[in-house]
Amino acid sequence: AVGDITYKNDISGSDKPIIYVLSTNNGFGAYRYTEIPPQAVNVSISGTEEVYYELTGSYSYDDLNGDQEGTSLYQWYRADDASGTGKTAISGAVNLTYTLTEADEGKYIIFEIIPVAQSGIEQGATVGVVSNVIAASTAAAPVAENVYISGNFETGQVLTGNYTYYDANGDLEGDSKYGWYRADDAAGTNLFTIIGAYENTYTLTENELNKYIRFRVTPVAQTGITQESLTGEITYSNFAGPVALDIKDLNSNNITLYPNPVNDILEIQNTESVNQITILDILGKEIKTIHIENKENSKLILKTSDLKKGIYFIRFETKDKLILTKKIIKL
Repeated sequence: AVGDITYKNDISGSDKPIIYVLSTNNGFGAYRYTEIPPQAVNVSISGTEEVYYELTGSYSYDDLNGDQEGTSLYQWYRADDASGTGKTAISGAVNLTYTLTEADEGKYIIFEIIPVAQSGIEQGATVGVVSNVIAASTAAAPVAENVYISGNFETGQVLTGNYTYYDANGDLEGDSKYGWYRADDAAGTNLFTIIGAYENTYTLTENELNKYIRFRVTPVAQTGITQESLTGEITYSNFAGPVALDIKDLNSNNITLYPNPVNDILEIQNTESVNQITILDILGKEIKTIHIENKENSKLILKTSDLKKGIYFIRFETKDKLILTKKIIKL
């Protein structure tokens, strides 16, 4: 008969577990090696227990025989409660990580591992751990609030689209998208998308004269729980305007008008660089256009007797396409 069995850590330099068997017949014992299956210990789940987040299964591999770990086996399950009721294997979830889906909301997730050794007794016992209940997703797309336009609403001036960026998940702003529109009135009649205006600033041109301007922003986050939570909804400013003519100081160009206010005749000096003169009323409507053929004459006499009393603008177009505007008062 076999007597007491004891385990020793080492004998003759071996790192294998050893059983010492004491015979009751002769009192002599004998040592022999035995194989112990590998174990998975300290099994745990880490990560945010919320839909769309990633969970990670962790463990420590242990083998008393010193056999190295082979290809251990993993499987994730979902269950109705922490006791494992309704436990169902999640198809394809056979790695150390698992990304929670909407099907996991309100469920409990179980991570199981079967430790596998490269040699000896290769497969150990299955060990599992269960998560807390999985919460619904709090993923939120960014929003743009308080959208408005600032700047001087005159041709040639730069407008800026302003807004407040907000993301409930704390994601920083990424490459948000912008656009600009013009319309005939504040109601958006004959709305036109301004081609090429894709920055948060826009320089007004004569195409916007008497028009109303609108700015749009699509907020984009740098990061997000889902692809859908990266980009928010398009948000628009109110229409602003109308856009007026830019009244520039022409002294630096040496173009002078006399007299101003004027009755019947307006004298314009130093027009050598001017190709065209246009008279516009206070609303920006063109009254008449004069093409200057004789560039040698630096003085131009402009008849104004046919103009009604009021404020007008004289627009000068130079040979280098520079647009300059001067205000006059017709008596």
